[in-house]
Amino acid sequence: MKNLSKILISLALTASFTSCGDDVTVPGKGLKDVAVTKQAVNTTELTHKFLKATGEFVVTQKMPLIHSDEVYENLSEYLVIDLRSHDEYVDGHINGALHTTPEEIVDFMEKNVSANAYKKIVLVCHSGQSASYVAGFLRTIGYNNIAVLKWGISSWSNEFPDKFGANVSNKLVNKLEKKNNPKHAPGNLPEIKSDKTLASEILTERAKSILKKGWSDAKIKLDEVLANPDKYYIVNYWPKERYDFGHLKGAVQYTPHHDFRLNGGVLNTLPTDKTIVVYCYTGQYAAYTVAYLRMLGYDDAKTIVFGANGFMHSILLDKGWAPFTAEEVANNYPTVKGENPTNAKAAAVSTKKQPTKKKKIVKRKKKAVSGGCG
Repeated sequence: MKNLSKILISLALTASFTSCGDDVTVPGKGLKDVAVTKQAVNTTELTHKFLKATGEFVVTQKMPLIHSDEVYENLSEYLVIDLRSHDEYVDGHINGALHTTPEEIVDFMEKNVSANAYKKIVLVCHSGQSASYVAGFLRTIGYNNIAVLKWGISSWSNEFPDKFGANVSNKLVNKLEKKNNPKHAPGNLPEIKSDKTLASEILTERAKSILKKGWSDAKIKLDEVLANPDKYYIVNYWPKERYDFGHLKGAVQYTPHHDFRLNGGVLNTLPTDKTIVVYCYTGQYAAYTVAYLRMLGYDDAKTIVFGANGFMHSILLDKGWAPFTAEEVANNYPTVKGENPTNAKAAAVSTKKQPTKKKKIVKRKKKAVSGGCG
């Protein structure tokens, strides 16, 4: 720590929302930052110190997944950002939603969004997985009011294809392993390189660079892993008792909210010479976590799309371990078409006062939202 100056704590320009009691922070505002001395630049140590100081909430707290019910009821206070393709957005989207791509999201947030003006900023994709990946980066660099629409746009209206439900499977229900596979031997964490002098700047630069590679660079299909399992270090991101019930062959158990912490976890047992593949129940929390691992230098970390719902759905359903259910996407909230969204808050008021006459709004009984793996 000799090469680092003292932690600099700046007075925050934050927006306090009396309706929820939470403060919203954005990069460079309201976060403890760490500066580099002129004598030496150790960017790895610098970023680690910064992340410890700011709580490592991507891997220590519950993932911010929310249901469409909550979004619909709070459109006047939430901002929706649609991450699907431009053509899909034009063909139909949530009223008031803005559009950008995962590759451009950080620049888009900096140039077009007053983050502290909204109670929550909700990311929307097809199935909730790529939005979760993007959320991991945004939360790491300081946007602490980011949330993800669970199950994606299909949970908003049945006019959109249910891409998650189409990939639910039980193909490995009778082939699960119960063996306790040991963690890799502890080693050094990956090195992080940058010419920036503030940790927040280093992380923002990394987020932009990694996201430019696209969501496809971070996801992997289960069949690809099964075809060559020795090529991957498979991480089961569940509590130990659920891992013991049954897991993918060769998978190593890591405990959510604990094991990937820099401060007190076992992050140094992740190998740096193998592709790390993380799976959870839905693929959403794994994608969120993979973003954090990539920010720390595990550049080839990937998530198994659709998680355990893609190979042992009936068990998840029986145990209540974050199973996909048709009930959760049985909604038909209003949508709009076109290039340009109306003002989000104005659109929300209009939508809530004048729900579509073509569709009857279906509302489910509210229940707690699972964080995906924890």
